[in-house]
Amino acid sequence: MKLLKYLKEIDYGISKTACSSQDIERLGGEAELKRLHETLVKNCKQYIKEAQGQLLWRGVRKTPKVITSITPRTNREPRDTPKFIHEYFDKELFKKFGWKPRSSGVFCTGDLKHAEEYGPAVSVWPIGNFKYLWSPEVMDLYLEVTHLRSKDPKEYDNLDYDLLKDMLNSYKNNNLREAILKGHEIMIGCNKYFAVSWLATNCLNFDDLK
Repeated sequence: MKLLKYLKEIDYGISKTACSSQDIERLGGEAELKRLHETLVKNCKQYIKEAQGQLLWRGVRKTPKVITSITPRTNREPRDTPKFIHEYFDKELFKKFGWKPRSSGVFCTGDLKHAEEYGPAVSVWPIGNFKYLWSPEVMDLYLEVTHLRSKDPKEYDNLDYDLLKDMLNSYKNNNLREAILKGHEIMIGCNKYFAVSWLATNCLNFDDLK
């Protein structure tokens, strides 16, 4: 079993990039990467099975050197979306799926470049059992709403709620690999997840994580 890619280029759906000996040293050496590999295999079985070698990314303010565990907020307040729209999303999705992804979900994407628009990217590894929602039709729910509202960016009175409900009805909770490859927003529901730095992610051997 090979743990590291070293100088070998492997295309695992994100990029073809070599992990040099200098990179390995920066991450703490082979022993540290072996511990990372073992930690992910032990704690992220459902994710590894469903993602099938693909990766979830998320833009963050501060990246770990290698890995850190994070407990998601359960009362997330919207940053850009008006609160009543945020609550409407949660209410409609709760009716169908039994949880409120806009206020308790971890927002991810399979599109590395899109994740980097929100900050330095880390790969996301849900710990234990988790749930998720995504839509084959909606790349980013907030961006879709901006297209539906009136010309005044602060005015939401003229939203087409029938069209919005149709979009929400397109959400599903299966086919994670397809969701990642699609590059659309994916909302993850989990108690905890690992955030792994881009460099450490690049140095993993994904042949063993499929």
